[in-house]
Formats: sequence, structure tokens, C-alpha cells
Amino acid sequence: MLKLAIGAELDDCFGRYSRGIFLRRLLSLLAVALVIVALAGVSPTAAQSVQGDDTSAVSQRDLILRSIRTDSPRDTLESFLRISGELSAAILQYRTNKSADLSEHLALLSEQVTALIDLSAVPAATRLERGEETAMVLLDIFGRIAPPPLEDVPDVDAVADRRGTVVWRVPNTPVRIGLMEEGPRKGEFLFTAQTVRAAPRFFRGIEELPLTPSMPFATWTDMSRQITGPLIPAWLVQAMPEPLLRTWLDTPAWKVLLMILVDGIAILLAILLYRSLRRIEPTDRLNRLLLRMITALACLIAVMVLIPVIARNINLSGQASEIEKFVRTVALYAAWAWLFWLTIRSIFEVVIRSPRVSDESYDANLLRLISAILGITGAILILAYGGQQLGLPVMSLLAGLGIGGLAVALAIRPTLENLIGGFTLYIDKPVRVGDFCTFGGQ
Repeated sequence: MLKLAIGAELDDCFGRYSRGIFLRRLLSLLAVALVIVALAGVSPTAAQSVQGDDTSAVSQRDLILRSIRTDSPRDTLESFLRISGELSAAILQYRTNKSADLSEHLALLSEQVTALIDLSAVPAATRLERGEETAMVLLDIFGRIAPPPLEDVPDVDAVADRRGTVVWRVPNTPVRIGLMEEGPRKGEFLFTAQTVRAAPRFFRGIEELPLTPSMPFATWTDMSRQITGPLIPAWLVQAMPEPLLRTWLDTPAWKVLLMILVDGIAILLAILLYRSLRRIEPTDRLNRLLLRMITALACLIAVMVLIPVIARNINLSGQASEIEKFVRTVALYAAWAWLFWLTIRSIFEVVIRSPRVSDESYDANLLRLISAILGITGAILILAYGGQQLGLPVMSLLAGLGIGGLAVALAIRPTLENLIGGFTLYIDKPVRVGDFCTFGGQ
């Protein structure tokens, strides 16, 4: 019996030890996978340049040499016309010959043309999509109303002779190029935020005019909505039935349905992973927290890398793109907040495991309380930053809460005093278990 008891105890200890090592190794592998996949998704150009001397590397060098200029309205308009010509040629080539190189080339051109537009009034999470959409609208406008000769557009010397705000308007259009007077791009001339709002309405009024030069499509805007990434074959798009080609939320219906399917599968897999890990969840607090971090890391990998790659190949546009980016941003910062919470709790549990701290002592409970406060505070700050990226007035809200918080603090002063007194009892330990104490008449 003694031998069996000792053997069972050893098996139990070895099982806990193996489980802990397994969890740590699995967590480490997921962390490494997150870094590798993130690097691969963020910098595909670096990976392609290492592979060889293909045309993408040459096109990237040409783009770097032919950088945009925004010193005056003439420079900005000239840069836009040059890049839009290269962009339209690349799009026409991409429609007949899909490839990863051309896709990367289009992405670089889109970044350059978007850099000529003032998107400071657009939420940071959707600036790229709004910039690309505005660029297509401007292509449609200048394809129907010829831009003025560059000699008639103010240059650097003309701008230097003027004082105050400088805004130049393209004749007979609401398209304006204005001086940025504040922010990181102060001193540059960009297509104004008013142009971002007014250009689509103006285009709808001239949409019936013929596109010059003649193209195999009616508008650049509609054509760009039909483009897909290199991972989606052209025959699949051509085989779509007519009802699925109709526009939903400024995007073909089949793209919306496919993106909903992808997001639904991702959510389902996250739920299944969470439930599967809950079934083997250990009783030890630290291992339980580490196990839950696996789900948080998996969600981050999906939201940061996998879903964006799929979304970029589906190529949503308009309202559908903004909604998808909104949902993805919410999921991203929610996953970061959850991971931060679990990380803080895990760090403090490691401290509690030290021989100097008993698991059920006052010190252990105090450390867990502090970790909960830090975790909640950090998670709230992460979510607040995410809200700021979505265009929510988080800073104004926090300022209002600061003023209202003073009144609340005065109203709940006795509760705060008791809370501070509780911390004092934890830290100073004036009363211990076994002490004889009197409180009033008790």
C-alpha cells in the first residue's frame, strides 16, 4: 500500500510537472509563430526581394526614386497625375495577368497616391480604404474633366508670395489642394479633407460623361470594386451568377457573403479552441492563465495576419470595407486587452510562487488584488486607444469623466477611505490571525 501511495504521488507530481512544461512550450511556440507570421505579413516586399531579381524589386526601386512632391499645388497635382497614370496602367495589366508582383506594385502605388490626400478627418483604422476609394473617384473625375495645364497651377514661387491659408481649386470642380497648417505633415499641399467629402457627390453628377481615354469599363470606381487579390482566381469571379454581382454596401454581394463566411469561421474556431482548452484546464492558477493565453494569442494571429490577408484578396470597398475594418479593429484591441490582463495576472502569479510568499497569505491576496487593478486599468487604456483609432472621442470623454470623477470621488469618500484602509491592513498587517482584538464594544 505504501509503495502504491508513493507511486501515485510521484505520478501526480510528474503529471503536473509535464503539464506545466507542455503549456509553457506550447505558449512559446505560439508566440514564435505569431512573430514569424506577423513579420511575413507586414513585410512581404522584403521576402520577395530576398527571393530573386523579379520585376517587383525593380518597380519598388523606381517608385522610391520617383517619390512624390507636395511643396506646392502644382507639385501635388503633377505627382497625382503621374502616379494615377502608372496606377491605371498597372490595374489594366493586373486585370489580364494576376500575379503577386503586380499586386505588390499596385499596393505601393496606392500608398503613394493615398499620401497625396488629407485623411486626418478619417478614423485611423479606415484611412487606407478611404484614401484608395477617393483616389478612384479622382481618377473618374479627371477622366471626364481634363485637369488644367500645370503652368496654370500655383508653383512654389507663387505660394511663397502669398500669406495666410493657401487653397487652390481645380476649375469647375470642388476638388481643392490646400496647405496643411498643423500636424505631422505641416507645410505640405494635399487634396483637402473637404475634397474627400465632396468628390463622390460631384462625380455622381458627371458620371454620364464619357471616360477619356476610353476604357473597357464604365467607371474606375466600379471596376476597382470587382478587383480581387492574387489568391482568388479570375475564373471564380467570372463564374459568379448575376445576383451575386449586384452591389451591397458599395461592394459586390459575393464579396460581402465570402467575408461574412470567413469571419464566421474564425469566430467558430476561436470558440472551439476556447472550449477545448477549458476541458483540460488545470487547477493551478498560473497554468490556467497560461492556457488561456493560447486562445488570446490565436485570436491575435487571426485578426492581425490571417483575416487581413484574406480581406485584402477579397478586396472589399465602400461601406462594406469600413464595417469589416471596424469589426476587425474592435476584435484586435479586445484581444490585446485580454492578453494584457492574462499577462499581468501570470506575472504576479509567478511572484506569488516564490518560497517567501505563501499561496493563501495576506501578501498573496494583496498581490492578486494589485494585479487585478493593473490588468483592468491596462485593458481599459488599450480599449480606449482602440476607440480613438475608430474615431470615437475618447480623449474628450476622459476629460469629461475627470471632471465628473471629482464629484463622484467626493460623494463616495467613505467608501474610498475604507478601500485605502483595506490596503493599509494588507501592507502593515496590524492584525493577524490569532490576535485578540476589540472593536467598539465587541
